[in-house]
This record gives sequence, C-alpha cells and structure tokens, in this order.
Amino acid sequence: MAQRADILDETRSEASETYGTYSSTIHGINETVQQLTKLLELDENDEKQSAEIVKNLLKNGRVSLISYKDDLILEIYDEQMKNGSELLQLLKNHHRELWETQYGTKFSWFRSLIEEIEKEAGDVINCVLTRTAEYGNKYMKSCPLLSIVIQLLFESLSDNDMSTAFDNIWNSLTNDGLQSITQYAEYIIEEIMNKQLAKTVNEKLGGPLFMALREYYRNELFRILKESGVVNRNSLYDLALDCVAECGWINGSKMIERKTTKRNFDTLMDFVNKMKRSNDLSSSTTMSKN
Repeated sequence: MAQRADILDETRSEASETYGTYSSTIHGINETVQQLTKLLELDENDEKQSAEIVKNLLKNGRVSLISYKDDLILEIYDEQMKNGSELLQLLKNHHRELWETQYGTKFSWFRSLIEEIEKEAGDVINCVLTRTAEYGNKYMKSCPLLSIVIQLLFESLSDNDMSTAFDNIWNSLTNDGLQSITQYAEYIIEEIMNKQLAKTVNEKLGGPLFMALREYYRNELFRILKESGVVNRNSLYDLALDCVAECGWINGSKMIERKTTKRNFDTLMDFVNKMKRSNDLSSSTTMSKN
C-alpha cells in the first residue's frame, strides 16, 4: 500500500504543478483514482503497477494503457479502448473538472469563454476534452491554459494537425504575440479571429487569447525586466506585458524603450534576443522531429 500511496502522491503533485494547488483539485484526483482503480479492476494487480497505470492515465491519457495490455483483463481492456468508453468519459470528466476548478475559478474570462463555446458550439469543447483524455498532457506544452485556449479557438485543428499546424501556431504566438494570429486564418473562424484582435474604446485588448498570452509571458517577462534593472514605475511591467502579449518578445519590448534608461533597455533587449534565439532553436528542433 505504501508504494501505491507514494506514486499517487507524485500524481497529485504533478497535477498541482500543472493546474495549481487547490483542495478541490486534490479531492477530484482522489475520486478519479478510486474510479479508475475500480473500473479497470486494478485491485487485483500488483499495487505499485496499479498505481503506475493510474498515474499514466491521468498524465499521458488513455493511449498509455496500451503499454499495460498484457497486465489487464483482456475483456476490460478491449471494452475500455473503444470509442466512447466509460474510461474515456471518466478521463474527460476529470480534465473538465480541472479546467473549472483551476482556470474557471481564477479567470472570469476563461469561464466566460467556456460558457460561450458550450452554448454556441459544444462539440468544440467535447473535441478538445476527448483529445486531452486520449493523449493527456502531450499537447499542453509549458502553459496548459494557453494550449487549451488555442485548441478551443482554432477549431479546425484536428488530431493530425497537432504536431504540425498546432506547433506552428504555438511557436508564432509565444514568440511574436497575438498579432501573428492572422498567419493561421485557415484554422479559425474569421469572426472569432477579429474578436481576438478587437480593442475597446480605451484601445485595450481583452479577448481570451490575449489574456491567455499574458499569463504565458508574465513570469518570464517580469523576471528579465527585473534582472535588466527596469524599474516598475507607473505600472510599467503591466504595460510591457500588454505590449509583449500583443506584439511578441522583440517588437513588444521595443514599445517601452522610452519608458526606461538606455542602459537598462539595451540589457533588456540582450535578454530578449537571447531568448528569441533559444526559442527559434527549440522550434526548429521540434519541427525536425516531426
């Protein structure tokens, strides 16, 4: 029992790192673990292996069960690998609950996005949840919130596009900001794209993709601003975050040039250019693997 508890503690820890630490998350994971154990009759297996199976299902999706085919009751395995199986639905419910307890609770804009899509095109949410249940965190990348929003808005992305078009969209948005969305018009409804780019009367962006990009850029941008010696005068960091989320690392950073000293700005741009080169190298490596 101790081995199983240790592995499931790791599972809860990993979920906390991905979605945040909330008591509702931990409770939900505990309940899902019990349901998976019962559904797959894992109590009959070695307890360490049973815990590993559950951990992999939550982290890597239903496809991870293929590795354990010889260790499961064949009748159960065949039934749960079918389309629309109870296992797939259980995993979908698990991820939907994580969306709601972590992002829906923290970000009103995310909650509104889910409600709007559910009302107008519920199949889109079902598609993203099914993909996540099937493949787990495979497409969550370094920011699950941004990944989910991209998948919801670019509704023409199929599973076959996730290692090509999705990667390209991700790399563009996380390097060149919201404005790069126009390069991928074939994957998003024009009206939805225009809403993401629309500004309020105060010339402010506020669409869900912009808001998700702010969360993606926030920590790293604030870190390099601080290390560059840029003073957060008159909420300059928030202004910089808006600029970078809209126009990307290089062009966005240039927009605050006159808000700080030349020395600090030059240091900032050195950081940004190094980061851009690193991101470009990472993107090239990913594309070569695909």
